[in-house]
Amino acid sequence: MSLDPDDFDPLARRDPQPRHPKDPRYSADAEILALLRQLIIRVERLEEDMRKAKEKLKL
Repeated sequence: MSLDPDDFDPLARRDPQPRHPKDPRYSADAEILALLRQLIIRVERLEEDMRKAKEKLKL
C-alpha cells in the first residue's frame, strides 16, 4: 500500500454526492457489492505488497 496521496484509493467513494437510503435509485445491494469489490482490490494490493516485502527480506 502506498502512502502517496495521488494513488488511487479503492475505498474512496466515487460518487461525489452521498446516497440517501430513501432515494429511489439507492440500492443497498449495489452499495454492498461496490464495497466488496473495493475490499477485494485492497486485499490484492496488500498481498502484492506482502509478496514484495517477503522477496526483499528473502524469507
